[in-house]
Amino acid sequence: MIIYKHIRKWQRVYVILLFFILAIITTVPAFLGAYFKVTYDGGVHLTRWEAVYQALKHGKLPVLVNFIGFQGISNAYTGLYPWVTSLLFILPRFIFTANPIAALFCGFVLLNFLTQIAAYFMMREFTASKLTNLVGVCFYQFSAYHMGIMFARNAMGEAIAYAILPVVLTGCLRIWRRERWGGLVLGAGMGALINTHILSVLIVCTLLTIAEVVRVFTRKINLGELHLFCMAVGIAVLTSLYTIVNILTLYMNNRNINTPGHGLSPVGGWQVLQALFANSIEDTPIIFNIGLVETGMLIFLGIMMLVKHSGNWCFWTMIALGIFFCTLSWLPLQKSIFVNSFFGNIQFLGRMLAFVSLFLAVSVTVFFEENKVLDNNKIVLSVLLIPLVLMSISAVYSYHITKNDDPTRYYISTSKEYKKLVNKQATGGDYIINYSQVKGKVSTVANLKKIEKYNSLSFDFNNTSQNKKERNFLLVIYKGLSYHISVNHKKVNASAPIFRTILKPGINHIKISMAAGIREYLTFSIMLLSNIIVFYILLFRGKGIRICGKKEFFKKQH
Repeated sequence: MIIYKHIRKWQRVYVILLFFILAIITTVPAFLGAYFKVTYDGGVHLTRWEAVYQALKHGKLPVLVNFIGFQGISNAYTGLYPWVTSLLFILPRFIFTANPIAALFCGFVLLNFLTQIAAYFMMREFTASKLTNLVGVCFYQFSAYHMGIMFARNAMGEAIAYAILPVVLTGCLRIWRRERWGGLVLGAGMGALINTHILSVLIVCTLLTIAEVVRVFTRKINLGELHLFCMAVGIAVLTSLYTIVNILTLYMNNRNINTPGHGLSPVGGWQVLQALFANSIEDTPIIFNIGLVETGMLIFLGIMMLVKHSGNWCFWTMIALGIFFCTLSWLPLQKSIFVNSFFGNIQFLGRMLAFVSLFLAVSVTVFFEENKVLDNNKIVLSVLLIPLVLMSISAVYSYHITKNDDPTRYYISTSKEYKKLVNKQATGGDYIINYSQVKGKVSTVANLKKIEKYNSLSFDFNNTSQNKKERNFLLVIYKGLSYHISVNHKKVNASAPIFRTILKPGINHIKISMAAGIREYLTFSIMLLSNIIVFYILLFRGKGIRICGKKEFFKKQH
């Protein structure tokens, strides 16, 4: 009895400790051998984070263009690709260690820990059983797709968004139950998503629109629900105001910005089957998968739907199965009418597997809850979770030790190799303004000796002509931003889309700099204050993350 009371008293601490251990177990295989394997996308993210880190190190907000790395193009990754939630990976360099590789390890541990915490609170909407909750959390955390976006693709925007999706779903559930703080939870989740990955925001908004249209036709929506959604929109805007204003400033002032291309590349059924049995998480869109254990569970639940025709788990299983089948090549979604539409922004249909993992985790949790699976069969816990965890970390390790599987791979183990990657090796051509109308040769500065700082780029260029000559440089100039440009220490003006200037014969010194303006500091302050207020209300005033018992959920769910 004493031991039982002790466990009851400290159970939250034990849960937190368990999630922290699982976060470390998830991360370690990707760093074994004292190196981290970086992809093309990984190089992009590490480079843009370096600019943010350097700015914060100097006590400034980052400027909206990246003067560090990317071959000196100075494209606006910082302004157009949200960075705020990437502080998970940046702040460890201030708090724990200055070593960028060690800080990256800490960032992954934090990300995996928070993913489990978010999933844990979401599962509490469906069950009061901690063991059943743990099953759902592990199914979400150890999805092969989750391992893939973190370690095989280094798609860090998606990986952070993956941790936020349970918060968004929790907010929706509470709004549909007409709970007072549902709008606050959804608004906080959507604000965090906007501060993370815009494509995920578009997908979530599309799914929410579909859900609300269905609720309109089934007459389950009312003015109270609309009010809570409006509240969520307002909170989302306030808690991501800095990101929204930056993106709008750049897009409204500049036309023909080169965004990532459209596409709807499907997942191949036969190729996925091979990948499942090979336990592969390679960053090849045609074999994106959720893992053998989770695919098997999805098939099992699909079969059980034919046997048992009732249960709330059937609803979640149908959603997971529906989205899963939409990712496969069996549907003619690759036609130009779809690719060139709004849906073409998805690029890879395999991206939807994040939502398959989310709804499958919910379905498994509800199935276990409604059928009392773990009441007398706790062995099921081991039979399911041990293979799930082992196969996930094994897949990460197998990918990690496979060298030169793609021409664009970097293996960083020291600060020197990290600096070489972010300053010289990483490339990124997104967010360049179309400059095809510019006449004359366009010179790059990729191979020139440059001095790159978080707020400036300077270099020397040799004009071999005997006379003054106008030169075009592949340095993007955006309208709406305040540049400070000097040529041979004399201030000059520049206009979009790229930098053009007249150079004297011989060596010319060129410097381009920028500073965050009042707009950035004002919107960042409003965003920061809004987030502090929202999380204070959720944690201390509104009981926004309280336990929702299983009976209460199913009673109130409409």
